[in-house]
Parts: sequence; structure tokens; C-alpha cells
Amino acid sequence: MAMVSTGFHKVADFCGRRESWRLRLKLIRVWKISAVATPDNPFVMHMLFVDQEGNCIESVIQKHFMHRFANSVIEGEVYNVIQFTVTRNSGKFRATHHDHKLTFNANTRIVPCPTVVIPGTGLSLVKTSDILKTKGSSQYLVDFMGIITGISEKLTLSKEGRQTRLMLIDMVDEMYS
Repeated sequence: MAMVSTGFHKVADFCGRRESWRLRLKLIRVWKISAVATPDNPFVMHMLFVDQEGNCIESVIQKHFMHRFANSVIEGEVYNVIQFTVTRNSGKFRATHHDHKLTFNANTRIVPCPTVVIPGTGLSLVKTSDILKTKGSSQYLVDFMGIITGISEKLTLSKEGRQTRLMLIDMVDEMYS
């Protein structure tokens, strides 16, 4: 396994065959997911990180560990991350194309590195035409930049007894498509 000169592993080399990973990452984005019936009670928290080389990886924090991390991390800051579980990156909506993700547990430590700078945003912008080519079949979230031209009311869809919240957003990109 290759290590960055600082003694930390690279996200590009990350796989599930190792137990003692040491990562230095910039936190790009944090979001929480809740059920439609209990919007103020999230059951999982996700974090998206980028390393020094611009490679992204997602982390997942289940409800019983969220209190340890929710108020102690800041988007845009750099952290040393150790003592986590490695799991396959699967599911309907994946934030990265990486094969694995980090699952934080009771032993996970996130230590701030206020003097370290990791440049970049971790974004990989996608054109409207490429999004439309997927016809909604992509399992990956995409980075898109454009102008919002319309927003629907919040909608709740029911299918097979399950409810899903939805908002339709009309956008145009730099090509006005």
C-alpha cells in the first residue's frame, strides 16, 4: 500500500483488505437522512471526504454514533481519520465511484488538522446532456452547476406502502440546456 509522504494512506489505494488505515482527508460535505414520518430524527449521517490527490470517499455514521461526530466536524476542514470499518460502497445512491466506504464506529477518531491544507473541492462536474443520457438509471450522485429556474412544492410519493419525499428542480447549465 502506498502512503503519502506524511505517513497517511491514499484513498486511491484504499481497499477492504487492511484493518489499520490512516487517512488525512478534507471534509467536503455532511448530510443526514431521516424518514418521511420523522424528518427531525435522522437515522444516518453521511460525510464526503477528499484526499491530497483529489480522490473522494464517503463515510457512513449510524444513528447511535452520530452524536459523537455531528457537532465536532466542519465542512472544508482537514482531519486525520483512524479506527473505522471498511465496507462495500453499495446501495441506490452512492456519493462516489469508490468501491469502498468508511463506516464509523465506537473506536473511530477524527482529529482536526488546522495547519494542513488540502486544495480542491472534490467536485467532478457533469454536463446536463450526460445526466439526461442516464435516464434516471444512475446509482451515483452527480456534481452539477447551473442556474435554478424553478422549484416545485414538496411532494410525497407512496409506493408499496413506503413514502418518499421529492422536489422537482428545473435547472439550466452554461449551455442553457
